[in-house]
Amino acid sequence: MVSLYPNIHITTNGAEVDLLAVFDGIRTGRWREQVEHVRASETDTEKRKRKKKLPYFTVSGTFTKREEKGLQQHSGLVCIDIDHDLSMREEIGADPYTYAMFVSTGGDGLAVIVRIPTDNHNASYKALKRYYEETYGISSIDSLPDVSRPRFVSYDPEIFINAESQVFTQQLAEPEFKPASRPQVQYPAPTKPASHGQAALQTAVRKILEAPAGDKHHTRKRMSYLCGGYVATGLLSEYEAQEALEEAVRQTSPSSAWKDAFSTIRSGLKKGQEKPILPEPLEYKVYNSRKIGEPQEYVATTLATASGGNAEAIAKVVAEIYAEKEEVIEAFWSVTYEEKKDKHNLFLSLEMYTKFLEAAGFRKYRQGKACSVVRVTNNIVQEVTRDQVKSFVMGYLTELPFAFDNIFRPHLINEIMTQRRNFFDEGMMEFLVELPDNFVRDTKHSAFFFFQNCFVEVTKAGPEVKEYHDLHGYIWEQQVLPREFNLIAQDEISEGDFSQFLYNISGGDDKRMLMLMTAMGYLLHGYKSPSNPRIIILVDEAVSEDPQGGTGKGLVFQALGHMLPVEPLDGKLFDFRDKFAFQGVTDATRLVVFEDWDGKRLPFDKLFNMATTMLKINRLYQGQVTIPYDRAPKFGITSNDMVGGEGDSHARRKLEIEIAPHYSKDYKPSDEFGHDFFTDWTLTQWGYFDNLMIECCRAFLSHGLQEAKPINLNRRKLLQVTNADFVEFCDSLETGKQYYKHELWADFRAAHSLSESDFKLDKFSKWLNHYIRYEKLKTEQGQTREAGPYAGKRWIEIIKRNND
Repeated sequence: MVSLYPNIHITTNGAEVDLLAVFDGIRTGRWREQVEHVRASETDTEKRKRKKKLPYFTVSGTFTKREEKGLQQHSGLVCIDIDHDLSMREEIGADPYTYAMFVSTGGDGLAVIVRIPTDNHNASYKALKRYYEETYGISSIDSLPDVSRPRFVSYDPEIFINAESQVFTQQLAEPEFKPASRPQVQYPAPTKPASHGQAALQTAVRKILEAPAGDKHHTRKRMSYLCGGYVATGLLSEYEAQEALEEAVRQTSPSSAWKDAFSTIRSGLKKGQEKPILPEPLEYKVYNSRKIGEPQEYVATTLATASGGNAEAIAKVVAEIYAEKEEVIEAFWSVTYEEKKDKHNLFLSLEMYTKFLEAAGFRKYRQGKACSVVRVTNNIVQEVTRDQVKSFVMGYLTELPFAFDNIFRPHLINEIMTQRRNFFDEGMMEFLVELPDNFVRDTKHSAFFFFQNCFVEVTKAGPEVKEYHDLHGYIWEQQVLPREFNLIAQDEISEGDFSQFLYNISGGDDKRMLMLMTAMGYLLHGYKSPSNPRIIILVDEAVSEDPQGGTGKGLVFQALGHMLPVEPLDGKLFDFRDKFAFQGVTDATRLVVFEDWDGKRLPFDKLFNMATTMLKINRLYQGQVTIPYDRAPKFGITSNDMVGGEGDSHARRKLEIEIAPHYSKDYKPSDEFGHDFFTDWTLTQWGYFDNLMIECCRAFLSHGLQEAKPINLNRRKLLQVTNADFVEFCDSLETGKQYYKHELWADFRAAHSLSESDFKLDKFSKWLNHYIRYEKLKTEQGQTREAGPYAGKRWIEIIKRNND
């Protein structure tokens, strides 16, 4: 049994039908007229719109609601799409696993249905995808194994069905990383408190938590290797180390990255045990014992007894220390030998120190007159503080060998701490090489999005997935999204929850949804047109004197915040007179959003000027920073008020989008979809979302900003510049009837007990002109020339209203 739904916008109350009945409908032409209408589409956009009106069914089972959590009963079937290729129909029909096959809705691809076990849908889908890739060389199969994936009905009188097909039993399951049971360690557990091992573990955890993007893998590898050395000497439990390091990963990385990160940690712990490590105080004793000639075996036995560690591993470390030759490092210091005193003297070099930092990727970055310190790792740029520079240097020093350059590591660290002002003060950082302005930025015709596993270049032709070794230029750390990306077919993007959400808040109107999508695409596109920057404004469609909110305006901008760096500002509290109001905006910020803009208090002119020029930012204790116009962020607004500012120049700078009242405070998206957006999404939903956002960007690059016919936008503007009583009075005026303005003025004042001084004729005339303008009335106006009581009086006649 499967669930059958009337169209893609309906996700509940599907009819439970036998799949063979659906196959019969495909064969006999039950939906032939609708399907052929889809296939006759002249453009892909038109085809997608027509497909949305078709019935669809869920091949993999029956559902209370079309989502993974809504699965009632798995059918034991899965559908594989072979897009834009009918040439393999005969070959795939002969495959022993093919249960059914028919031409897809669009007419240029195949839908192939295969029997699978019901215990692990995702694992079966991934294995089947690999089977088709390896057997038939098909690389276009979607990588998202969504059990609730919809399949549009089709028409194919030659549909293939093999009731004797074999069950495809192969599976490719992702290993689940759960807290491991205590493993059998190679070395015995400590017999005395392992304080040295605990200290090393705490350091390792801290470094993993603080590791910048681009250096996370290397840090996990080094720290797990370090802990493995302490495990070897019996000063740390392998189980405890693994648990602590993996928890640090969970706190700093998305779940999609856990598998590889955990594998790195477990491998590092095992390899680290091949090289046992002694804590610093014990190394002191070994080096001093070697210097005074104490026997190696005696030293090893004494240390093992005193520490409670593993005697064999400690003996190995002692032997290596006794056998090692002096190592020469001299990173930013030099050591001279004073023969008379038989003493080695340490000298620190600021010039060598600067070169040392530059070799580690540290640079100064200029923003106008101000400079900051950044670190570049694999072309990813992270703005750093002096404290972070200090942490890096001290981290490097603590990982040096215990003895080198005829000095001990603690002596070097102590000397640097003594001269810390020379090494870590702001003035020292001014001598770093300046980072060239070679950042990857969006161009007029392309946009870039950066994920954990790849980056995506978007043009009007569509998205192209690329490897990071093809990235030529710098990007900010904040631009790298904390998840992986997999490209899916364009016509499947609408299956995601957020696509349905956008459709709902667009009032179920395709033109309004295109307007909203291109507006989101405009904000996602980092390029700023020098001739026509726009501020995107989301307002409620419903006209109310007491707006309650909850319509979804904020969720639109929250969605954009999951694709690019966004700085939200509270429009209720914002004050343009506060010189630090924008201090949270950085060179990486791509969008500034005013939430709940106070249209009655905040002057749009101020923001209008900021949107069209360079952005000057004052930061507390850091002075003023100027971001050039082409790098400055774009602006968005949510508001229950109309955003002020009239005239052609203001109109050109604003794009106002009405949000339909599908949702409210009493009916939230979570009520409809059964989960909160973003925080409760599965990887499948994130996949749909990322592809939808990229499609928004492509739509903008292809079509520009689109506009739809306003619903209540003009009415809201009219109410803001007049009032409800006046609008109601004017609504009552009849078409085809001549009214004298002074009489209308008097009638309105009488109806609302207003004196002439309370409401002057000039104000009435101004409001009447607003009414004509916003209601788009066709009128005739004039002045009576004939003698009589109305001589010289002005009149108006409404010829036609906009809704006539």
